[in-house]
Amino acid sequence: MGAPRSQRTAVLAPSRERIREAAKTLFTERGYEGTSTAAICRLARTSQSQLIKHFTSKQGVLKEMASREELVTGIHPQALRSALMGAVEGLLRDQLLARTSRFPASYSEADMRAIFAHFLSSCVNQ
Repeated sequence: MGAPRSQRTAVLAPSRERIREAAKTLFTERGYEGTSTAAICRLARTSQSQLIKHFTSKQGVLKEMASREELVTGIHPQALRSALMGAVEGLLRDQLLARTSRFPASYSEADMRAIFAHFLSSCVNQ
């Protein structure tokens, strides 16, 4: 027979919190699309099965951040995801255009990461 439910819940709560905090950190540093569930779990020191158990998906973590008002008020998680995807697509498109024409896009991958970090940090309540 296992531990009483209250003790099991207490044991599970820290991994949930670690996952949420790791996701918050990585979303800010790498962007939503640039953050894998594996990276979140490595930083949280837990398994991907724990992320799935607590949040179902990376989108679930983002939704919880919104519900806990860790995102700036009024930012819908799916809208944030779409905005990040649009930014990624725009940056990549411009770099591809720069390779085949005189389109100005001489920024690096580090520049793109800095943009995402700034973008996300403006959307997350610290």
